[in-house]
Amino acid sequence: KPFDATRLARMAFFGAAFHGPLGHLWYSKLDRAVPGSATSAVVRKVAADQLLWSPAFNGFFLGTMACLNGYPERASTEISEKLVPTQLASYLL
Repeated sequence: KPFDATRLARMAFFGAAFHGPLGHLWYSKLDRAVPGSATSAVVRKVAADQLLWSPAFNGFFLGTMACLNGYPERASTEISEKLVPTQLASYLL
């Protein structure tokens, strides 16, 4: 596929406006809620990240991308059609 500068701009905007700030808040709160780096703390942090943050943020990403692509009316459809497969793929990593 050819390089898509518009897509790059949308992704850069999303990362700077949402992913960076929201991720910072999430991980700061997570580190305060589950302090330390012992194995038990890491397991709890990963579980919270994968069970709470990841589904919520993936849904937010899908809906926001529909809006930024110029199709806000498709946001809920994008989420309902793509969230489960996206989340399952995320768990495979």
